[in-house]
Amino acid sequence: MIAESSDRTNLAQMIAYVPITWAVGGTIGPLVGGLLSHPAEHFPWAFGDGFWRTHPYLLPCIVSAIFSAVCWLVAYAFLKETVRSPVSFSYLFRIEKKSPRSENVHMAVESPQDPIPESERPKPLRELLSHKVLITATNYGLLSLIDIALRTLQPLIYSTPIVMGGLGLPPSSIGKVLSASAFLNGIVQMFFFAKVHRYLGSKGTFIAGLAATLPVIFAFPALSYVARTQGSGPLLWSVISFQVFFIPGISFSYGTALSFTSKGAWAYGVSHRFSLGPNLNRHAQ
Repeated sequence: MIAESSDRTNLAQMIAYVPITWAVGGTIGPLVGGLLSHPAEHFPWAFGDGFWRTHPYLLPCIVSAIFSAVCWLVAYAFLKETVRSPVSFSYLFRIEKKSPRSENVHMAVESPQDPIPESERPKPLRELLSHKVLITATNYGLLSLIDIALRTLQPLIYSTPIVMGGLGLPPSSIGKVLSASAFLNGIVQMFFFAKVHRYLGSKGTFIAGLAATLPVIFAFPALSYVARTQGSGPLLWSVISFQVFFIPGISFSYGTALSFTSKGAWAYGVSHRFSLGPNLNRHAQ
């Protein structure tokens, strides 16, 4: 959808809106997970039986699954298909040996009166994987690796007991911190990204976003030290606020990572397919 509604002139701005959608989900999701976990303790009048005590995280999982199902139904019912000659599901799953529209598509490509513009026709993979696309995809993949590593470490360290180097925070507190971080990210992207991009340019904004991860990383050992020496007091929450303040910076890099090539939409797809962060995360699981 980003590819069909943007070009090189506005791709960076279109990509900048993506973190806003993540911010909405990142604000609601941690609240659902943090506030609805252990429902037998938080809502004993409704979930006080033994089943919910045995499965303390089932309720937020059910709510998340229902929300995902509703989103899928809305997209299936109302999202319009823009492909000129879509392939049927039966052909994709090899129920049909031959696509009923393949001959029509082949004839349309050879016809001199082809209504499909040359710019919209499929291009060879070798032509798409240019030097700029590979560099862009590599930068995006390394960016995703840093981002996912930080987002994985944050709740892990927050929930780890203090004696083991963590902060020992309960799930409800962690959910509130992650929700506040996502909400701040959405506000920063909405009101400050365009100004920063105009002032620093694409490359400068990308580097500034990566640089913002340094205080986030160095805050982890500082948090561990403060929690071990001062406990869960005002100083600990001050350091947490300091860390949360710099987290939205990495979204600046996402907003400009794909603006270095005219094939930004293709680079976006390649980057997501070969990003180091998601792939390493799947192997780690």
